[in-house]
Amino acid sequence: MGPLAGKVWRFGLMGYTAQSANVMLCLSALGSVLSKMGYPVKVGEAEAAAHQSYANQHASAAQQARSRS
Repeated sequence: MGPLAGKVWRFGLMGYTAQSANVMLCLSALGSVLSKMGYPVKVGEAEAAAHQSYANQHASAAQQARSRS
């Protein structure tokens, strides 16, 4: 992490662990921890953004599939 060592957290959700359920769990846990540490967290906001991103990806994939047929 170089000069950021001790100042940032790095999350690695790659491959099989990058499933949406694991991403949502990670975001929820992170929000809970930060809130308990006293940081101003808007509960559910990160999860809502992730849900919207997944919905957009699914809609885009469906549109591409329709245009191929």
